[in-house]
Amino acid sequence: MGVCSSLKVEIKAIHRGLRLVKSMKIPKLGVQLDSLVVAGMLRDATTWNVEHEPLLCSYVNLIHSGGWEVKVTYYYRETNQVADKLANMGTALATGCNILNSPPGKVRDAILVDNVQTVWPRIIRK
Repeated sequence: MGVCSSLKVEIKAIHRGLRLVKSMKIPKLGVQLDSLVVAGMLRDATTWNVEHEPLLCSYVNLIHSGGWEVKVTYYYRETNQVADKLANMGTALATGCNILNSPPGKVRDAILVDNVQTVWPRIIRK
């Protein structure tokens, strides 16, 4: 992804994933994010900042290119421990494409927790 902010990395990763899904001709896609900021930027062009605008414009063009439906949803990080563990692991891996033949221990544990639908309490202040 190069040297950039975590926000830009997340937007780039979503864009790459969307291109892959589009090439597979998948008609409906749900994009689940644990970043409220990124989810907001993908759903609402008024929250864009200048640094991310070119990439976000490319995202919007891809979404509206037709032939599919994409829904972006924000979820708390606790609702998908697997994705959170993989993302944290990704920061320590070599750059490029890393293929895992089986889930590492921490990820395997998170898969088990996700499968039994463990409830993770969270205090939300308004």
